Amino acid sequence: MLHSFDHTLEKYHGFETDYVKLLYYDLPAHYTGTYQTFGYTRFCTILEGEKQITLKNRSFNYNKTQSLLLPSYSKVFMEIEQPTKALVFELNDRLIESVIEKAHIQTKQEIDFNPHKEVLVNNFEENLQSTLQELLLNSNSAHKEPFLIDLYMQKLIYDLLHIETTSDIVMSQNMNPMDKAIQIMKSNIEAPFSSKALAENFNMSLSNFSHTFKKYMGVAPNKYMHQLKMERAKLLLTNACVTEVAFELGYENPSYFIRLFKEYYSITPKQYQLRHING
Repeated sequence: MLHSFDHTLEKYHGFETDYVKLLYYDLPAHYTGTYQTFGYTRFCTILEGEKQITLKNRSFNYNKTQSLLLPSYSKVFMEIEQPTKALVFELNDRLIESVIEKAHIQTKQEIDFNPHKEVLVNNFEENLQSTLQELLLNSNSAHKEPFLIDLYMQKLIYDLLHIETTSDIVMSQNMNPMDKAIQIMKSNIEAPFSSKALAENFNMSLSNFSHTFKKYMGVAPNKYMHQLKMERAKLLLTNACVTEVAFELGYENPSYFIRLFKEYYSITPKQYQLRHING
């Protein structure tokens, strides 16, 4: 039983089957913390009490009537006013692959992977309620049956793959980590970029992440992000001044933005506006 969101402790606690790791939390009243998923998708349920979660500056409660599906490498701030018990299912790659293969589910060419795309699932959604009841019953039993837990987890994943709001999160589990990194970068073009922070999301050292990314993409993470920002800059410059575009793309120093833009396109942003917009 875990009494905090300590990732180090998570490594040594929980119950594992072939397909899933079960993590039990018994959290005290007035507990606050940031919950992280790292390399695996997690399906979070409430056994007793409730949690207040903050997603994209929106705060709301969820309790036993809902579950929270978190993609890998996501962070959610949680506040707990009353003692709360929760059970979290950490899904491994074999589980997703097995369901997709056995059920002959066609994978998508493009997946909308977004580390901030957390989804609240209604436990009373069609097909979910009975599966969840059996899953929670077997998971909370003193004599757990790994076979039954895995069986019901496959059914749960099958159902989630057929719900529009959850299918992309489940399928993203099978994405290459560098593809996930690229999707994260594309989803955060307008934010200041840090290779170190992105590496930490993947539980990798900065040097290892940078080397792996460059081997995969042919350019370093910082350079790739600048390329994305410069492409976006050309669009933004049609409706905004140079300084506004610089700030909107996360560059605190407009002069640095102007220098980068000129390195990529051999003209300044202002010259680009004069040639391609007013001309």
